[in-house]
Amino acid sequence: MMQRVLALILAMILAACGPPIPEVPEAEFAASDAHFLIGSERVILPFVAVRGASGPKPYRNDAFHEKDGDDESRTKRMREAAGNPHSPMPIGMLEVSIRHYAGEMFRVEELCPLLRRQWAKALCRGERVGIIAELPQRFYLVGLRYLSQLEMGDQIAATGKPPVGSPKLVCDRKSEFCKAAVAVSPDMLAVWTVWSNGREGVEQMAERQGSAISKFVRDELGKQEVSD
Repeated sequence: MMQRVLALILAMILAACGPPIPEVPEAEFAASDAHFLIGSERVILPFVAVRGASGPKPYRNDAFHEKDGDDESRTKRMREAAGNPHSPMPIGMLEVSIRHYAGEMFRVEELCPLLRRQWAKALCRGERVGIIAELPQRFYLVGLRYLSQLEMGDQIAATGKPPVGSPKLVCDRKSEFCKAAVAVSPDMLAVWTVWSNGREGVEQMAERQGSAISKFVRDELGKQEVSD
């Protein structure tokens, strides 16, 4: 009896001290499309590719990145905010994640078949091919009015609006990293981090990735898509 009691006490102590076990959101929700409006530009991508968004109302993809309520209530709030294709959610800034979506939270066979977009299916399978191979792992889409909310956003704004398809660079003298910005539409910029990696310089990386981001946003994030 005493051994059973001690074992129970030990289990309770370990449970109290250890990190909480995260609740895994449903794959069906993660694969469904989120609909946003940045200025006059409509952006559509799966929820699993959304890192966060802000303004006019703050929004964070809590189901994948923070603990706030149970899965069902988080999923309901997020679906209500951005899940309606007929009423996209107005925002000022969107952080897009381009990475292997399966693995940490979902099995490949669980998530990948549910994704509607071919580029997301490829990433889910761990395939970075075609234009996806040229994209940074994450970038921001931001309305011109919200540029100051980004790191070094004021410096980017001070250089003037970059022309569509031609990136501008702002570099921190104390760091090897720079911010690149390219206009992907008249009232929306893409902003991301670039650096010299030994194979290409900062300018070359910005040009290559800026061209890829512009094409990706135009061809893949602004349209409805249904896969087989």
